[in-house]
Amino acid sequence: MNDRIRYQAQSVYREEHGVSAWRGVDPVTGLPVLIYRFRGEPQPGLTRLDSDQLPRLLAWREEDGEGLAVVAFSSAWVPPEPGQPLSGAQLLDSAQALADADAAGVTHGNLTERRFLIKGDTVVLEGFGLPWSPADGAEPDDVRGWARSVLALGYPENDKVNELLQRALSPVAGDRPTAASLVGELRAALLGVPALASGAPDHGSGSPAAVRVEPAQPESEPEAAQHPEEAQW
Repeated sequence: MNDRIRYQAQSVYREEHGVSAWRGVDPVTGLPVLIYRFRGEPQPGLTRLDSDQLPRLLAWREEDGEGLAVVAFSSAWVPPEPGQPLSGAQLLDSAQALADADAAGVTHGNLTERRFLIKGDTVVLEGFGLPWSPADGAEPDDVRGWARSVLALGYPENDKVNELLQRALSPVAGDRPTAASLVGELRAALLGVPALASGAPDHGSGSPAAVRVEPAQPESEPEAAQHPEEAQW
């Protein structure tokens, strides 16, 4: 393994709870990346994440207790505008991110509205699979963290969505929807279509309101970057 850092950090994006995130660039492709630095190791399932609603992992490394993870990024991804509630499609995208992470065995543990990134009518959630340090007020359960975030950002309110969010906030784990069932239940609440059985894969509905819009994508990546490997630093 050589010591050359392929991915170049450029500016601090965010530092909190034991994780520092840096905007950076891949000097080989010129494409933007987000570089996470932390103590410890990322969750093993991070390499299995495959979702349009989660930034694609490009590389990772852990050595002597210091970890790094690099994900594809896009200058078009921006935090939600204050006072601008999520659309129904954006709300479903955020729930799909939870379901896809859960399918890979990955959790967040520090999910707040700050992790939501918007591009048009789509959403990605960043920061899954990292060893966030415990913080006062942090919500370790991702479904509850998602519900808190949605309430903070705003959403298309109706009685069924309100009821789903209240169940998602329940302190009793058995009363909450699971990450796997959330998309189907949310679609049913938003669109009035039958909820999918818990754990069933969700690939969109045939309903005309069907919510699927062009997924948020980072700037085009080289094909080789689609298979994350241990980073060469």
